[in-house]
Amino acid sequence: MIAQDVTPNAVLLLCPVCGFDCVHPQRVEVFPVLGHVACVVTHQGVSIEPSDAAEAQRGISIELEFSCESGHVWTHELRFHKGATLIETTIVRDEATVKAQIDPETGTLPGDLTTIWRD
Repeated sequence: MIAQDVTPNAVLLLCPVCGFDCVHPQRVEVFPVLGHVACVVTHQGVSIEPSDAAEAQRGISIELEFSCESGHVWTHELRFHKGATLIETTIVRDEATVKAQIDPETGTLPGDLTTIWRD
C-alpha cells in the first residue's frame, strides 16, 4: 500500500518499501513534450537542466522523488499517453541498499536527503 485514507478527499502517502508514513518530497522533475530540457525543483530551488526525455515519450512526464525516514528512496512518475494518465512507482533505494550503504561507524547513509520545503 502506498497511501492510507485520512479524510474523504486526502490520503497519506506511505513508503512503498516499509509502509512508514514519515515521507519527504526530495525532487520534482517535469519533462515537457518538446525540447531538450527538464524543469527541476529541489531544496536548492528551481533549475532548467538538459534532458532527452522528450524523445522517448508522447506526452508530458512528471517525476516526484520521495524518501522516508528509514532511508528508502523512490519515485512516482505521472505520464500522459493517449488520453490516459499512468502512475509508475520505481524503488531507487530499497532495504538491501540501505543496509549496504549505512556507514558502520556513524550509522548514517551517504548523501543528504533534503526535503524540498525544509527551512
